[in-house]
Amino acid sequence: MGRVSSLTLTDSGNYYTFGPTVTISAPVVDSAFIGKIDSSDKKFGPSSLHHDSQDMTILGTLTDSIGPLSDGFVSQSFWLYLDSQQTSTLIWSEKFRIFLDDDGYVSFACRVDSADKSVGQIDNVQLRTSNWIPQKQQWHFIKIETGGTNLKIAMDSSAMPPTPWVMDIDPGYYFYDSGTVIRAGYDENYTGPNFRINIGGQYVYDSNLNRSFVGNIDNYHFAYDSTKTSFNAYSTWVPDSAGSTYENVTPLIDQPFDYQQATASAYIDSATGEVNRLVIVDSGYGYTSAPTVTFSGGRSAAFDSQYDIGDDITQTLSSGVKVKGEVQRYQLDSAGDSSRYLYLAHVGADDGVFRTFVEGISINKTYPSGSVGLKMTAVNEINNISETEQNEEFTETYVDDFLDFSEDNPFGDPENQ
Repeated sequence: MGRVSSLTLTDSGNYYTFGPTVTISAPVVDSAFIGKIDSSDKKFGPSSLHHDSQDMTILGTLTDSIGPLSDGFVSQSFWLYLDSQQTSTLIWSEKFRIFLDDDGYVSFACRVDSADKSVGQIDNVQLRTSNWIPQKQQWHFIKIETGGTNLKIAMDSSAMPPTPWVMDIDPGYYFYDSGTVIRAGYDENYTGPNFRINIGGQYVYDSNLNRSFVGNIDNYHFAYDSTKTSFNAYSTWVPDSAGSTYENVTPLIDQPFDYQQATASAYIDSATGEVNRLVIVDSGYGYTSAPTVTFSGGRSAAFDSQYDIGDDITQTLSSGVKVKGEVQRYQLDSAGDSSRYLYLAHVGADDGVFRTFVEGISINKTYPSGSVGLKMTAVNEINNISETEQNEEFTETYVDDFLDFSEDNPFGDPENQ
């Protein structure tokens, strides 16, 4: 997901007397998030995502295959705020599950080959449980890091164990594959690894495992670094900003749940009434495609008549005679106030008499909804014909060259034609 980084003017419009209001469409929120975005309880940014016991959220889909775990380090991290402590699933895919066990500990299960499964398991599942119990009504930073066949589970600024667990899995096992869908919360069909827990020496399934955590999740990151050779130091586990991933790589999945609508301002050229500049005020967040941008306002009521070049406008005189002209150009005056200049050609009246527009009477352009217009305050005739007159070239000297006035009829007698 991204932000609005730039706006491009494709049509500067006209007739504006002040900067119009710019509206950028909001980012499209996944249907699973609608009504669940919580702006009052968040760790970073403007919001986080709230979950009830049967809520499920798709965090993202891996588009590249990570390959064997021995090829690099994978980090999954997120902030968690619990309303209640219960056995529940936090994050899962068909090959792994991050969950709270029946004692409240952050734990990790994954699918493995049959030879690598944990003791007491019927399914091919391996299980690792930390010593960390997230407390209610406070934010905790959870991080699961896998590298090679090793695993570390961290909460806040501590990791457990001091040395990583060794996962008894084939180093060539594809743990995070292309097309893997990573979800948070409710696992209705036990799609994630389903394991049995040891209760009094008896291994049984926990029927509550598939339900979602109840509370908020924020800033989920899935990052992969093929160049890393060791786990992170404890001191670098807790981020201090929403974009921190501590892998120095761009996250393959970045889900901050900060769906925020972008805003911008428009500025005009006071001489032409055109929009000439757009400035992004807030770039927003959560955009997956370019938004739509609309303009509203920026014109006085009379300005809405919008006379375009080529339009015919009319003025009805007190006698009932209508004067008409064709719009050639339209502009504001240099002060950018409510006055503007309308340049016309082919001016004439419907009674055949030479007339021009008159001050103090509105000029109109007829729309389907009726007649709207501006009030004429002054009329000036611009006559540039004399600028191209050729009378000065046709002097008597030149005329004598081709007209013989010594004859009775310098143009020739009809009988001689």
